[in-house]
Amino acid sequence: MNHIDNTGVETAFHLLLTEMERAIGEMKRLVNEALQNDDLDAAKQMLSEVEWRKKLISDVTVLQNTWSNGRPTRTGKSVRRRRSTRREGSSRTSHKLFRVPILRALVELGGSAQTRRVLDRVYEMVKDDLTPADLEPLPSEPRSTRWRNAAHWERLAMIRDGLLRKHSPRGIWEITDAGRRWLEQNTAEQPPTV
Repeated sequence: MNHIDNTGVETAFHLLLTEMERAIGEMKRLVNEALQNDDLDAAKQMLSEVEWRKKLISDVTVLQNTWSNGRPTRTGKSVRRRRSTRREGSSRTSHKLFRVPILRALVELGGSAQTRRVLDRVYEMVKDDLTPADLEPLPSEPRSTRWRNAAHWERLAMIRDGLLRKHSPRGIWEITDAGRRWLEQNTAEQPPTV
């Protein structure tokens, strides 16, 4: 079966989502400006517009995923045209962003900690780098966000690379000596995030 090159469409989705997020950022700046000028009516109206536009971003993201994953069939399942891969410049943060924060969090927490404590600390370190798409719930697990899922995938990669202990008790993440060395070597010039 021949495959269609969707690179142009995927790039267009990325550009559209990026511009929509930029516009929302500008609107939020205007909301703050209106609040500073005690113009509560204008701030309220703009906030309503921001919420409406966030919904549009969500709709475009669904459309993007539908385009990438294939059209629904009568059974409701998608027909896969090809395996979707995340490209650089995606509207979601790469799971690789979480490697250093996970290791730092574990060091700060004494070398091992419950998953929730580790991820809460990681969030404090990366929250300014997360995109709106990162904060969306997973379609398959609405109580979990995309960034937490990405952090879990990075944990698996770190176990494979020997940076985290493979056979830690369930729900506990634990750094290895190799993980401590890796962190030291790869962050020598960067002070820890507070």
